[in-house]
Amino acid sequence: MRYVYFDTDAFRNIGIAFKAVVLSPITAAEIMSQLVTTERAQILEQIQAMHNWLPEPPQILPLPSVIIAAIGFNFEQSNHTHLDIARSLDICMRTRDVEQLVAEANRQRNFLDQHKEEEAGMIVRFKDLSGKLRSVAEPPYDRTRIQAALQKGMASRIGMKESDPRVLELPELFSAFFEYENARFREVANNRHYSPANKKNINDVYDSEQMIYLANTDLFFLTCDRKYSRRVQKGKQASNIITAKPADLSEPTRESKILREIIEAA
Repeated sequence: MRYVYFDTDAFRNIGIAFKAVVLSPITAAEIMSQLVTTERAQILEQIQAMHNWLPEPPQILPLPSVIIAAIGFNFEQSNHTHLDIARSLDICMRTRDVEQLVAEANRQRNFLDQHKEEEAGMIVRFKDLSGKLRSVAEPPYDRTRIQAALQKGMASRIGMKESDPRVLELPELFSAFFEYENARFREVANNRHYSPANKKNINDVYDSEQMIYLANTDLFFLTCDRKYSRRVQKGKQASNIITAKPADLSEPTRESKILREIIEAA
């Protein structure tokens, strides 16, 4: 059976119920973390409206690392952070206690910010290296090196050795993720002004993590952001990225048509 999951932009426009809708924990954490912003009332309304369009109880996808372990290395990894996100989401969907909501929002924001800081440091180091290569007339971007680094990173994050022969299969199994990341690092290397702190780029690390789920061919990613289909074009998983206009997801008839076309396609 086919299932659909969303990024944050699509989440904020969705409005009708489909049993085949599942929730990415990345999207859930991002949405809950926004409860500490000035748009708190609007975001809370969107979270609590999830009762209208998610099955009960909501189906939340595992964390990307769990998917890497299962599909890439055929073993089951513990999923404690996933359970924590699910618990926070349940609280946010049911409570009217503002203090409790803010506490859960801050927990999710801290979780996201930690990874953003790690990613920003890595991007800065990569930019520095690219600049040094450029200064000695070396190409600032090397696809082979980037792919090798991504393979090593995927293995190490779940405690596997990079010498494991299954590491060589990762670019094929997770083709959307590798293509997205290659495009992203090419942009970083060739754009002297790229900043990981820029509002446009700050969530790039989580956007790329959404691509990991497409290793499951029954999952389809619905987004309003054309960046995904621009960066992922060649691999077999590219067709599982569906880009829609926000207005189409806000209007029930058009939204239903889009979801049915995805779920019921032969």
